[in-house]
This record gives sequence, C-alpha cells and structure tokens, in this order.
Amino acid sequence: MQSSNLNGSRSLRASRFGALWGMLAIGLGVMACPGEAQTRTGQPLAYVTTSDGIVVIDTGDNKVVDAISGPASPTAVAPDGKHVYAFGPRTSDLVLNISVIDATNDKVVSAVPLDGSLVGAVAFQDPNAIAVTPDGSTIYVTTNFCPFPAFACHPEAAYFAVWVIDTATNKVVPVSTGKGIAAGIAFTPDGQRTYLTKYDPYYGLPQVLVFDTGNSILLPGPELGAVGPIAITPDGRHAYVPYTFFDDTLNVAIIDIATNTVIKTVLIATASLIGNEVAVTPDGNYVYLTNQGNNSVAVIETASNTVVKTVPVGTNPTGVAITPDGKHVYVANQGSNSVSVISTESNTVVATVQVAEPSAISIIPPPQGVQFLSFDARLGIHLGREPNQAAFHLWSSFILSTASNGIHPDTEPVKLQVGPFIATIPAGSFRREDNSYGFEGIINGVRLDAKIELLGGFPYAFHAKAKGANLSGTTNPVQVSLGIGDDAGLTSVEAHFDGDHQGYNAWADH
Repeated sequence: MQSSNLNGSRSLRASRFGALWGMLAIGLGVMACPGEAQTRTGQPLAYVTTSDGIVVIDTGDNKVVDAISGPASPTAVAPDGKHVYAFGPRTSDLVLNISVIDATNDKVVSAVPLDGSLVGAVAFQDPNAIAVTPDGSTIYVTTNFCPFPAFACHPEAAYFAVWVIDTATNKVVPVSTGKGIAAGIAFTPDGQRTYLTKYDPYYGLPQVLVFDTGNSILLPGPELGAVGPIAITPDGRHAYVPYTFFDDTLNVAIIDIATNTVIKTVLIATASLIGNEVAVTPDGNYVYLTNQGNNSVAVIETASNTVVKTVPVGTNPTGVAITPDGKHVYVANQGSNSVSVISTESNTVVATVQVAEPSAISIIPPPQGVQFLSFDARLGIHLGREPNQAAFHLWSSFILSTASNGIHPDTEPVKLQVGPFIATIPAGSFRREDNSYGFEGIINGVRLDAKIELLGGFPYAFHAKAKGANLSGTTNPVQVSLGIGDDAGLTSVEAHFDGDHQGYNAWADH
C-alpha cells in the first residue's frame, strides 16, 4: 500500500509552497527503545513514522511493540508483509536512502541510495511518496528537487523525480523526471497501470499522470490549487484523489480507470489544509480521508460517492491506513501526538495510542487477488520455549468466487500467513496427488507441510503443518490469510494453544 506526506502541518493559505522546501517538524519521542521488541499478538503491525524513526504498533492490542531508528516518512509495506520500505537516513545533501527493513525482526537490512546528481539536482528536497507494486517486484519512489541552488529555488523551478527500484536486487533501475511537485503514487490491482498525482505551483494545475499512456488528467476547479495522494479501489475501477484550491476548499475527484476521466467531484470541506491522506477499505465500500482543516476523517460511501460520516480525531491528522480485515482505520494525529483507531463498524474512535508527532502510517495490505467467497479455518498452536520452536496445525476450507478462473497450485505460488509467520511456496512446488496437491519442504528455515484438496466445483480444503516457526507472543484472535495464484482469502481464528508439545501433537493429529 502507498503512503505519502505533503507536510500537512502548514496551511495552504499561509504557505503555498512550503511543503516542497520545508523539513517535517515531527517529534522525537517513541514508546519503545530501538531493537527492544515487545510481545506481539500475531495481528498486523502498523508502521508509524516520526522524525526519530518508525514506531511499530501491534493492531491486536494497540500497544507499541518496537521502534526503528533512522528511517523516516513515508513508508510502504510489501504485499507479502516481509519487508517495509522507508526513506532515510540522508547520506549527504544530494543523496537520500531507501531503507529496507526486515519485518520479521524490524531490522534495517539494506539501503538503496537515490543520488540527486543523476537527475541534475542541485538542491535535493524531501521525499513525497513510496509504493510497492502489487506483485512486490518493484518499488516506486517520488522525490522533489531543484536544478538551482537553494536560494534560487522558486516555485517555477519545482521538479520531481520518479525512481524505480528492483526489490530482488535493491537497485535503482530507471529514473525519470517531470515538472512540478509530486504528491502520491498508486497502482491498479493488476499492476498494469501506474498513477502519479502532481501539481505545478507556477501554473497551479492539480493533475494525475497516467504512466502507461502518458496522459494527464486535469482536476477541475475554479482556482489554482494543490493535489494530495491517490487511492485505487480493490476492483481497479476507480481512483480517489483529494485536492485543495487556494480558497482552501477540500475536494475529492473520482476517476474512472477505464476511461481515465473524472466522473465526479465531492466537496469535503470549505476550510482545509494541504496534505490530506486517503485510503480505501479492502471491500471497496468506503473511502477514509483525513481533513486537517477541522481535525476529522471524512467517510465516503463509494456506492453513492457521498460523505456519510465525519469522525472527529486528534489535531492535524495526516497519515491514514486500514487493517487488512477492514475493521479498523489508523490515523496519525501529528499535532496531538497520537494515533486514533477508528472502528469501521461504528465509525467512532475506539482507541488512542500515544506517539510523539506521528506522520505517515503503513499496514500490511490484504491478500491480493479475487477474494474467496468464504474462508473458514481452525488453528492449533504450540508455543515452544524458544522463539523459533513454535509449531502450528491449520485446517481450512474455502469457496472460490464465481469471478475466479480457478486455482492451479502446481503452476502458481501459494502464500500463507498465520499470525506473524509468513511463507511463500514457489510456483511449481506442489505436486498433484489424485484429487489433491501436496507440498513438503523447508521455507525460510521452517519445516512446512501443506495440502490442497479438491472437493468438487468451487469448494476446496487447505491443511498445513509447520515446525520451527517464530510465533512468540501470539494471542487470539490470530489472523490467517491464504493466496493461491490470483485468488485469496483472509480470516481471524480463535486458535487452540497447548503448552505441552506431546499434548499438542495428539490434538493436532486428531
């Protein structure tokens, strides 16, 4: 999922172009010391950026479980949840780094340098957005720069660069440039189209660039303005883009992906600030948009494209992200040193986490692909005495959607998540056995046995056993997700825990 930040703490009226030239004024405090990971529930983690690094919140109990020093805003989580990508630290005035973080231990394992001299930068400005393609193979990064010394960087000298990074090699592949200020970047679920929002402060034209066609979608309005990030619905049919005019009216443009045209605009507020963030629920039914002008989050129903609720949150809400199950929305309140947790069922704040001046938030996205029509599971877990001695046994059944083209485990990758355990079984690893497919092997040092049974028609069964996994601190409910090729499912399970390994084995084999 993508995350961006346009320095939302400044008013568009008070400082039209400060977002390009200013540094983020965010706090230094965190609630866990770097490297001191705390007990985790097995639910998805929220990565919240501050000026001192990244604070990690367990969405299962809303406790801060870790802190990562160095990297900063914004961040993006790989679709398989194994890596987090974040800006920082800066090597020099002309070199920014993308930190690659191992999500299993929250350690920075690599850094990808972005050398501003490659794009003719003299003054290399702060980053704007980072996003991972749906297949996880590529990262797109946008930064702003000026081809003149800092004292000569007026609005008419605003340029942006788009860096493309290969995740297999952690190397910059191509880099391209454009005129104006880049704001956000997003991909259609099939990965076929890339959209970038930008505006030129000299001409004041908020617009969306379509990479694969080279087209530009101009956002309608009466005055000069600025554009925010972009979010695309899970079905790939529509894009939602917040943008602000110089009269400080906050609007959202709805773009039809098929025709690349604006089919509707929604007025959100008559007083707002630059830098509003947007996110779509996994079912595509609602859009959540932060409004810094009145310290709230607007809830847009996508069926009618109308605002159905306004949820008060903390001061100066910036980043927003939604849990994979779609049950909670996390909002970074930069001005009140907190993260608000909104229940999507009631659209009320149900929890508040204290974090010093947070900015962007990233959470592992839901499984990509056509969602199962139903997904039921039972789970048994044995927590060993050491972190890497846990075992689990999973029984599940699922029904494919009528929109599915069917599953082919012998030629497609299979992705499994059980709490913090994540594994991808490569394509071709399963072997056909009558009416089932089987796999036995070692994945990331964990002994894993898996079986997919064909029950006739759209129903299937999936079973998995693992030994040597790290499930330390896992508590109920435990999130389980399964992806087979282009089909996927997600559910939460009340697991059976057994501290006695012998007793667990007897129960698991029953």
